[in-house]
Amino acid sequence: MIISCLLPVAIVASFGVIAPPVSRKVPPRLAIWMLSVGGFALAVCGVLAIGVVVASGMGQLAPLARLGHWSPQMVGVSVPFHAWSIWAAVVLLALAMARAATTSWTHGRRLAAAWSASRSAPAGLVVLSDDQPFAYAVPGWPGRIVVSRGLLRNLDPAGRRAVLAHEETHLAEHHDMHHLAAVVAAAINPFLCRSPAALDLACERRADDVAARTVGDRRSVARAITTVVRPQIATLGWAATGADVPLRVAALLTPPDDNRLLTTTLLLATIVAIAVSAASVMWLGHDLRSVLIMARH
Repeated sequence: MIISCLLPVAIVASFGVIAPPVSRKVPPRLAIWMLSVGGFALAVCGVLAIGVVVASGMGQLAPLARLGHWSPQMVGVSVPFHAWSIWAAVVLLALAMARAATTSWTHGRRLAAAWSASRSAPAGLVVLSDDQPFAYAVPGWPGRIVVSRGLLRNLDPAGRRAVLAHEETHLAEHHDMHHLAAVVAAAINPFLCRSPAALDLACERRADDVAARTVGDRRSVARAITTVVRPQIATLGWAATGADVPLRVAALLTPPDDNRLLTTTLLLATIVAIAVSAASVMWLGHDLRSVLIMARH
């Protein structure tokens, strides 16, 4: 049981380490799904493993033992977890649930506010009378793209098309929901604290690539994202200057590397990691169930 408990924790810690390289080396569209869905799945497996440890401790409580008709002494003898480890698991589980609830509430409210603002905004492109060149996407159903007059004056037609295509990609591919999954996963498990930033970079790279295909010139996209500045207001959505701009410009101006072997390796490693973590949690639950059955009287 101890190995089945520690394995998901070790796997999610390893995933947290490789998150930044995934965002830089893996094709961005695939990296987005790996970092959001993969990270969230691993975080859930990790917290479920801790939950089984907590359940093994609760099985030793007399009131619960009477409800299940098992001997708390037999449970205590059969499970390999010491009392200190069970109490540590209780604290970790409580912290994980509290952090997940707080993060979900905070980001859920932000998304709800963005969706409300998007619905109330005029249809189509929203142009603000501001001399600063900025643009951002407000997620919603449908979302809205907001640009400043300063942006429209500072960019040539190709640059404008690039920025609009960039922001439209954020909306069309629902990058806000991927970001929500990543931040909740990081709240559940601090080992994933680097995943949200890595995901943001992958989302920006993906939007840059789509913009480059739209205008047919990667240099135009690079010039556009260096011209746009971060808005001087608290935005609810994705700013065009998000994530690592120098790295994004370098990626646009250099020929793409053939990383198929590395990409395949990282993808298979992520799939195997999720499968092993899920299997470990299922095996851990099976072991606990066997202990409770044997402890029945």
